Amino acid sequence: MNEEADAVIGVGAAMRTDDALGLRVVERLVSTGRLGPGVDLVSLDGEPTRLVDVWRDRSLVVIVDAMKAGGEAGSIHRVEVGVDRLPGWMGSHSTHGAGVAEAVALAEVLEVMPARLVVYGVEWADVSFGEELTPSVSAAIDPLIDKLAQEFAS
Repeated sequence: MNEEADAVIGVGAAMRTDDALGLRVVERLVSTGRLGPGVDLVSLDGEPTRLVDVWRDRSLVVIVDAMKAGGEAGSIHRVEVGVDRLPGWMGSHSTHGAGVAEAVALAEVLEVMPARLVVYGVEWADVSFGEELTPSVSAAIDPLIDKLAQEFAS
């Protein structure tokens, strides 16, 4: 991995229906080459120390994860760490046991935050066992990828 490159980190569990969203977004980005060679594309399970290891010393890191904040399934939420207040869905509400908020807290203590950390959360409909995304979450992938492209273009 190029430590100078920006990164997209797709977080999820492959066998938990909509919780696989982040992994599916990374797969689509790999297959299309949409963000180009200057962006590392990484799939992780959301464990905080692995997140921190990937994002240390980078300029821009974007995390994509399924989440639940009470909105309509497939709706997209954006949070920029250090700019926006961290919402509850970034914390212990994760299906992974620990959330992105715990990784942020760890990185702040270790002083290894990226220059910019943006989190995109997509409201899930179902996180039971299964391999296919629900239609509403699947439909969010292309608009989400458009948003990711805008993040890296600016």
